[in-house]
Amino acid sequence: MTDAKWKATTDSGFQFFGEMTGSISHEIKNCMAIINENAGLLQDLISLSQKGTPPDLERLNRLAEQIITQIKRSDTFVKKLNRFSHSVDTPINSIDLAEILNFSLDLSKRIAANRRFTLNLEPPPETIIISTHVFYFMNMIWRCLDFIMGKGAPDSKLIMKCKKISTGVKICFGPLQESNVRFEVSSMPGQTQNLLEILNGTIEVNYEQGEMILTLPEKYSN
Repeated sequence: MTDAKWKATTDSGFQFFGEMTGSISHEIKNCMAIINENAGLLQDLISLSQKGTPPDLERLNRLAEQIITQIKRSDTFVKKLNRFSHSVDTPINSIDLAEILNFSLDLSKRIAANRRFTLNLEPPPETIIISTHVFYFMNMIWRCLDFIMGKGAPDSKLIMKCKKISTGVKICFGPLQESNVRFEVSSMPGQTQNLLEILNGTIEVNYEQGEMILTLPEKYSN
């Protein structure tokens, strides 16, 4: 791979990292805003109580429960952010394919929802383990989803499927909308082509089934 391609791939990785961490931090910010609002209401009730108004215990309990709920949500997002940030610690690793695909979808769901797409994974009947560059793999999954959503119609559902083959694995994205079934794989952005080269993968479109198919080897080789 040329230096220019490596630079483009690195830039794409930074962009992907920024998109995902920005989305997660936005979710945390929403939780903090709700906690702040409920804390303000608690202060108002305490102030009224100090002036002689009997405390509304039911409402106080409700506000406390809402704060606890948002703290738990925030903790979930922080754990997600922590896991994602550590995906670069050990670049090449063995992964449970369905598990990492599910995590990749989880990272992407908020952005997809804002674009009015629903993302789902159809789990394989068996556990599939592959060795790959984890961060670039997740970047590749996002690039495929982003490309399809950019060509599809809103209010659509995208389903991912994966299966083991003799040479590795196939990851299928679909169903494609009628309007984007006939796109050419060569029209995908350059950073996607670079990621394919790094991951030793290929992309094809099954026009009969309306699926885009990403094929990767079982073991990563640099």
